[in-house]
Amino acid sequence: AEGALTGAPKDLIASQLAMMQSVLARARAEHARSVSKGEEAVRLAPSEMPDAVGTAWNILAVARAGAGDFSGAIEAYGRGAELTYGAGNLVGSYACTYGRAMYLVVQGRLNDAEDACRTMIERAAREGHADIPAAGWLHMALARIELERFRLDGAQACLDWVLHIARPGGFGELQRAGRYLS
Repeated sequence: AEGALTGAPKDLIASQLAMMQSVLARARAEHARSVSKGEEAVRLAPSEMPDAVGTAWNILAVARAGAGDFSGAIEAYGRGAELTYGAGNLVGSYACTYGRAMYLVVQGRLNDAEDACRTMIERAAREGHADIPAAGWLHMALARIELERFRLDGAQACLDWVLHIARPGGFGELQRAGRYLS
């Protein structure tokens, strides 16, 4: 009998399976296995599918963070952000940038975290999609950075902007945001 996977690239299916195994291992606190499966997912993801490769890097970042390898997580989130952005998956890219910024904050690298967020915000503004709700993650990260610096007014301004762009959803909002998802 034919299944839903008929015609799907085998390397993509293998990569997705490794991603799921990585997530499950992390949930069980099997961090070495989670990282191993995340690395496998990156290795198996078809290079001609940058969104799949970017998602695999994101999974690897989460696995590395769970294992306490924050520098490795930062590197993987950065790679995932670029690949998902290049594939047109802005939601994935913003999520990776947020994750990267948060682990930079954990390391006390506030300037690097701010630069990562502001660079992505500026890029989004140049390309006309700085106001999609997912971009709010970038401003949430900036709010956290401002709090770390004890700049409450700056943090409040960032949070106000998040509320501005995270307007009520609904079908119209999904249609508008849908053009940014691949």
